[in-house]
Amino acid sequence: QASTVWNALLAAGATACGSDALEKLRVLEGVAAFDVDFSDKQLPQETNLQRALNFTKGCYIGQETVERIRARATLHRSLRQFELEGETPALKPGEKIELKAGEAAAGELTSVARIELPGFSKTLAIGIARTEALERSESGAEAIRYDGGIATPLAAPPVPANL
Repeated sequence: QASTVWNALLAAGATACGSDALEKLRVLEGVAAFDVDFSDKQLPQETNLQRALNFTKGCYIGQETVERIRARATLHRSLRQFELEGETPALKPGEKIELKAGEAAAGELTSVARIELPGFSKTLAIGIARTEALERSESGAEAIRYDGGIATPLAAPPVPANL
């Protein structure tokens, strides 16, 4: 019934958008995509997917690792949303942009979108960064850089004023 719903939406005045607009909305909202922003190589806690974990369920694959991290509460990386100041990097599918703190590798950006809305013009990104680099950046001690600018970690997705 997809075509019926589609035609009803158009008749009600909805405007069709393309995949580029949906991708920009995903980055604006800070929603990470599997196999783009993270993969099965990251621990669930590193990807902020704690809501998908169940610590009272019986045995499951990976249970020991997940429980060990919960018990020790030590994460070395975290998936975050960033505001980029400087050049808007072109990011092709599968590419990553290296992040640095000082001369050390700090992580990578995996999704980038230039958001242009009335009263809101920003370049946002999603990526995984080392915890210590995030902490130094948030305290103002040391910026996280990418080739072409500064990547500031955000605590929550920005809210455009007119929305």
